[in-house]
Amino acid sequence: MDGVKRGGSLLCGREVSLTGRFASMSRDEAKDRIRECGGRYVDTPHDTTDLLVVGLEGWPLSSDGRLTKSLEHAHAMQAQGLGITIATEEEFLSTLGLEDLQVGTRRVYTIGQLAHILDIPIARIRAWLRSNLIHPVKEVRRLCWFDFRQVANVRALERLQESGATPDRIRRSLEQLRTCLPGFEIPLTQLEAFEDGLVVRLDDGRIAEPTGQLRLDFEATRAQRTAVPMTIPTSRPKNPSTAEDWFQQGVAAEEEDSLEDAVAFYMNSLLAGGPQAETCFNLGNALYGLGRYGEAMQRYLQSIEIDPDYVEAWNNLGNSLAELGRLDEAVNAYEQTLLIEPDYADTHCNLAEVFEDLDRANDARKHWNAYLVLDPDSAWAEEVRARLED
Repeated sequence: MDGVKRGGSLLCGREVSLTGRFASMSRDEAKDRIRECGGRYVDTPHDTTDLLVVGLEGWPLSSDGRLTKSLEHAHAMQAQGLGITIATEEEFLSTLGLEDLQVGTRRVYTIGQLAHILDIPIARIRAWLRSNLIHPVKEVRRLCWFDFRQVANVRALERLQESGATPDRIRRSLEQLRTCLPGFEIPLTQLEAFEDGLVVRLDDGRIAEPTGQLRLDFEATRAQRTAVPMTIPTSRPKNPSTAEDWFQQGVAAEEEDSLEDAVAFYMNSLLAGGPQAETCFNLGNALYGLGRYGEAMQRYLQSIEIDPDYVEAWNNLGNSLAELGRLDEAVNAYEQTLLIEPDYADTHCNLAEVFEDLDRANDARKHWNAYLVLDPDSAWAEEVRARLED
């Protein structure tokens, strides 16, 4: 990256601005890093600004789908021959010798970990997976790991769509972004899946998003590119008949946090199609969310009977048993989980908690340490380190 040397020596006395969401640190922390290197932070770039750093979480787009004002201005300044550098967050960290902060964005995460990091309901990430918006980079016995940036991109798409930005506007902005940041790759697969998959056609022929907002049918109204959104109830099939129909209703209800409805829909799916491991698992999750731990336990057991290597079902069985106070049985379930997948960080955390409750401090410490190796940057990591220091 031109204009900044390793260690940040050339930041001394230079003006630096930031745009977009940062993945490795908060914006305030980024400002502090700039000041520590002797730089001067400015809210928006202007003629004397030397560097604009672009955050890596999602894209630097405004709510209308256009490039942020800061990025547009910096790009215009470059076209005028002014000496401003536009750099990615990754380049910025590298030149400051902070490569260790890049590790989190390059690792792979389970659905549960991503839900915590990005503050997204687990059900929503599962819905994205079923809609082919995201694809696991690794899968072991139904346990999926995902690239952080892939999921962050989908969340950015969802935010933009909810704020009224059209897919066409988003696509044009991403094309512009590629001219500002050489090497930037447009996530065409995700964008196309978002355009094609996250809409439903209502009975009267209108198009609506899963959030319940109406959309114009762009194929039918190419001359008219915008529409005024109108909130309506989320559309569902009026007369679901197949197991898959009922299952999809359960997924939608779970995402909306309508857990009682989700339980009913998943039960109907089982009645229509017989026992399926994933349906039993989802039903268990909905029951667990309602605090019905005994029933949840039974559904996880049913899921495991169908698929004995269902990693998440074993882990969640352990959670249910722990909630019921059956701690020794919970230990057995968690240990079975780790036999199938030793790198499942959540299970190490859960097992350590149960060992602490059983006053087995050495065993708990072993699994706390394993958790920190696998998930050192999570929201729980600092608490775990504090426990290990006690």
